[in-house]
Amino acid sequence: MSEEKFHFEIPKDNIRNIKYDKHGFAPSVQRISHTDHGQKLKAQTQDFITTEFKKKDIEYTSDLYLQIETPEKITIKSQKLKIENLGFELLSFSAKNESIGTAKIGKERLNLFEQRLENYISSPENTGKTYFAPIESISSIPPENKIDETIDYESNERIEIVINLFNAITSKELLAITNSIEAELRQFSNDVKKRNFKNGVASLHCTIQAKIFTTTCN
Repeated sequence: MSEEKFHFEIPKDNIRNIKYDKHGFAPSVQRISHTDHGQKLKAQTQDFITTEFKKKDIEYTSDLYLQIETPEKITIKSQKLKIENLGFELLSFSAKNESIGTAKIGKERLNLFEQRLENYISSPENTGKTYFAPIESISSIPPENKIDETIDYESNERIEIVINLFNAITSKELLAITNSIEAELRQFSNDVKKRNFKNGVASLHCTIQAKIFTTTCN
């Protein structure tokens, strides 16, 4: 079985989409040492990039999707503008933890982000601390956020799955990713069905053993 992974849609039950209003006070986040904090973010960023560029669909999209977390009791929603100043776009907020959100960043913006992070670490005044300080962690989206937590992932039971890829990416990227996922699924299922909707959504449906599904979707 291939160890290469795919990106998959996060179930709607695991996210909450809330309109963001640009008013109110965004609490500042204090750090004992901004330099140490920056070093931690640098290590996390490097781990994230290494993980994402090993994924099988990485060549088909111009964006990287990730999880960003703010400190406990600091909602990520309250820090949205600061985080997006760094080049991220916050897409959704966790339904289970107000400090966690899903974001994306264009591949072409990675270098600029890393340069700003390096400047935050090394400059005498920790330039950019207003924007970096609210970020507690940067990481790949964990598998448990992508699939139903009620499934017994070690069983041989065949489960029904639907994978939806939305039109947040270009038509060319969507087609390439859909075809790649379909080819992968056909290694484990003989009832894969694919449908492209007029609104740009592409959907794949099949049944697959639970223990196989967790291996292919990380």
